[in-house]
Amino acid sequence: MNTPELSNSLSYGTDNPAFFGMSKLMSARSALKWDLSEEPFITYFNLGNGKFFNYKGKRQHNSEWYNIGMQDYLPTWMWWFADRFMGRDPGNVPAQGLDAAFSWENAYMGGSLVKVSGSSADEYLHLFKTEFALRRGDVITVRYKLASGSADVSLALSARGDENTLLAEDKLQVLSASDRTPGWQTAVFVIDDERSALENKQLAMVALHFRNAENLDLRLGEFSIVRGTETSQTPDMPVLESAQLLSAGEKGADGKIIFNMPNDKGNDVCYNIDVKTSMFKLYSQAEGGKPVVMGMTPSWAGLLFSCPINLHAPGGGKVRFGVSALSLDMDNESETAWSDWFDVASKYEITDGIMLSKNVINPGECFYIKYTDPLHENGRWELMDADGNVVLEARDSNSLDCAGLGKTGFYALRLSGRFHNGSEVKDSVCCYPNFLQVSDAATGGHPSILSLTGNGNSRYAQIEPGQTVDFAYEGDGA
Repeated sequence: MNTPELSNSLSYGTDNPAFFGMSKLMSARSALKWDLSEEPFITYFNLGNGKFFNYKGKRQHNSEWYNIGMQDYLPTWMWWFADRFMGRDPGNVPAQGLDAAFSWENAYMGGSLVKVSGSSADEYLHLFKTEFALRRGDVITVRYKLASGSADVSLALSARGDENTLLAEDKLQVLSASDRTPGWQTAVFVIDDERSALENKQLAMVALHFRNAENLDLRLGEFSIVRGTETSQTPDMPVLESAQLLSAGEKGADGKIIFNMPNDKGNDVCYNIDVKTSMFKLYSQAEGGKPVVMGMTPSWAGLLFSCPINLHAPGGGKVRFGVSALSLDMDNESETAWSDWFDVASKYEITDGIMLSKNVINPGECFYIKYTDPLHENGRWELMDADGNVVLEARDSNSLDCAGLGKTGFYALRLSGRFHNGSEVKDSVCCYPNFLQVSDAATGGHPSILSLTGNGNSRYAQIEPGQTVDFAYEGDGA
């Protein structure tokens, strides 16, 4: 990107578009320079938060989360595009070229990745400044997903002392413009006779070279350099020291676990690398359900939020928490250490939230109102028109179902039942004026799907990777 011209401005703030940054005052430096035989370099471009959690490209849960300890090594430059390798002049930045941004729409690991989009005949995206000493047998991996468009993409690498010279670029093709393979794909490059130009070089620049990019939408899920078998060694199973069910509610259970790793350090400090561990996977399991990966952490303790529970079981059933250790290359996992089972009812706090199934309701349209908490006690529901007349009622119920109202206008809701404030519970009546509005169809409405089929099947459709699926539906409304 082009930065503003240098000035003597001392104006600082959260929004300062005139700030020229520091890149013009110093050469790029990097802390990415450890011994790869001791610890690989792996980044999933994960920012340490998300609206869901993915593990190796597969969805684990759809709850929001945050853990700064999971944040990966992020690109040195955000974002350095140029029409030639190492192009540092403003004129090297295409006026209409590619763009890059962090995206929370998808992830290979965690909740985010880097999205590269746009069209360009020939452009470089410079990602990392490193000082890794490369050796024969090192494995370089680029993991990506092509959402749409096309491009020829190659790795562009150079060595310290000769940063402007590309190394083995014709042997580092990641993606061909003719390739439309869906899903996560992996490009693997081993430093061998074919790529001997990389051997015994100190890697200075990691970039991607895009050619013939047309309407490209490319998701970058991983870049890594891994050496040897030592870093793939499966760690020992963690030793669970304590576990606690902190709270529970309609969104699930919250828990805490503390654990140790078997080691011979005695009273000395023991680090993850000493026990051949990169991260710890945190699990929860509802009684009768499958284990769910709730997140990961580099710490020897973890908090788990909104863990699934069995709301159909009395009081929410039981839940337990677990932890496993991942190898340094993230590929091998230890056995899982599990806590005892906890009774969810002992910590369950009922909430009094209610919901309306439709935001826009037309005359004659069915809808319902219900408690958001499925374990809430039944109540008495009364729907009243603008004159205060009760037009619909449900007694001893957790919901109010309506087959349709014929009159437009606002309706109030009166709810009688049990109301909760922490441990305090009392019988009361709550009124919600203008709770819903029935509006004429001419002002708009929500179309309804009455039936849906995939490849002609209404209940089950077998779909193979790359196969085209024909969906059909019958609807009501526009």
